[in-house]
Amino acid sequence: MTRIFVEGRDKEFIEVYLSHLYKNDWMGKIRVISTGGYTALYSKTAILNQLTDSIKSGGKNIVIFDADFKENGGSYEQRKLFLEQKLGSVGFSGVDMFLFPNQSEDGDFETLIERVANPLHTRLFSCFKKYENCIKSYNEPKYKTPNRKNMLHSYLFTFVKSEEEEKKFKVSFLYENPEYWDLNATALNPLKEFLNRVLTCLLYTSPSPRD
Repeated sequence: MTRIFVEGRDKEFIEVYLSHLYKNDWMGKIRVISTGGYTALYSKTAILNQLTDSIKSGGKNIVIFDADFKENGGSYEQRKLFLEQKLGSVGFSGVDMFLFPNQSEDGDFETLIERVANPLHTRLFSCFKKYENCIKSYNEPKYKTPNRKNMLHSYLFTFVKSEEEEKKFKVSFLYENPEYWDLNATALNPLKEFLNRVLTCLLYTSPSPRD
């Protein structure tokens, strides 16, 4: 069994994107594992056991985490080096790794997802940013600045949905719906190229995954 380790909030997206790229061909061969944060990858016994099991079963381990920002102790180069060193120290050198948003910039999952929103509706993000800046302008310790996951939730909340979608929205970001998200966005090309490189041999001898 091959495992893709993610931080958590991105698990649903990765599963939907795998189905977008490979239909159902990945199911039963790949499992997406939520670690609960990047430090758990090298410190949590349950995660280490799963890393070991992937190797023992003839599968591979793939890590898809945030690069993060210098302001919160990250950055693409720093986080990549840090994780490589930590994984090496617990016996997992050479793990295939992708860092959001695009394997080169500082940023995170939300950075990428904002770029994947349907272009017809990206103007909605400017409304949220005005709200965020307004709260920041008060500089009051009793006020909390909304995080960027809240921005994505607010983006989806804005749409009038069917009763079925409203129920699903309670537990899902509805990534499979092209009205909200463009899974063919150029911003996803680095992730697509990475997944095709590390998964094609596992999933296919022939044919190749669809473009």
